[in-house]
Amino acid sequence: MRTLALFTAIALAGGFCATAQEAGRPTPDQVINAQTKARKEPGVTYGRIKDVKAGQKIVIAIDGAPDKTYNLADAQKAIKVAEDLAVGDPVKVVESGKKGAKSVQIVRDIRPDAEKRDQQRSRTSSQGHK
Repeated sequence: MRTLALFTAIALAGGFCATAQEAGRPTPDQVINAQTKARKEPGVTYGRIKDVKAGQKIVIAIDGAPDKTYNLADAQKAIKVAEDLAVGDPVKVVESGKKGAKSVQIVRDIRPDAEKRDQQRSRTSSQGHK
């Protein structure tokens, strides 16, 4: 008798789970995968302005990767640069492209930890030059 009651309880629980999934609710795995994908932000790079020549080019230093250089006069790309950026400023570079039309946006990095990274970087570089 207990076995029958246990079997019935398991079957009902399985039916409720199937109903929740059929109702369009995401499973925990789907939620985790979506959050992970959103964190990676494809086409987004963070760095620091290394060199600027007004109307000509901008060079972004990327930690652990080669520098990125953008030709501001390039007719093949729509490049938008935020105002008042200077050498050393932390920036966020957003690159996107659709069938040959490429666009780049360079904006100030406003993440809360950007300033903390600046302070750590300056301490590390000053300790290495002593």
